[in-house]
Amino acid sequence: MTGGLAYMLDEDDTLMPKVNKEIVKIQRVTAPVGQMQLKSLIEAHVEKTGSAKGSMMLLEWDKYLPLFWQLVPPSEEDTPEACAEYQSTASEKINRKGIVVGVMNECYLACGSSVQGEEELR
Repeated sequence: MTGGLAYMLDEDDTLMPKVNKEIVKIQRVTAPVGQMQLKSLIEAHVEKTGSAKGSMMLLEWDKYLPLFWQLVPPSEEDTPEACAEYQSTASEKINRKGIVVGVMNECYLACGSSVQGEEELR
């Protein structure tokens, strides 16, 4: 897996043995931005397909969220979507798709890196 995050629904608790943990990190979706991103993806899927299963997930979000795993390649470990400890000292906003946008003056990522100056987050 190179770049990007994957969200996997694991209703029967069988996913873990199928994941190569040497190349990706697997974790529950605990970062607020990651939760919003996942929910937005499901909302878009329901809107485009009329999925009954997706509609059920949205109606029972608190039940389904803990059943999702987030697969995170090394290149994405320090992103707001994957890092629950992400903190920012500058103003930021989250768009409808759950993606952090805006110019950051100084940003601290508790997961191990920092962004300085006028760098944009994706």
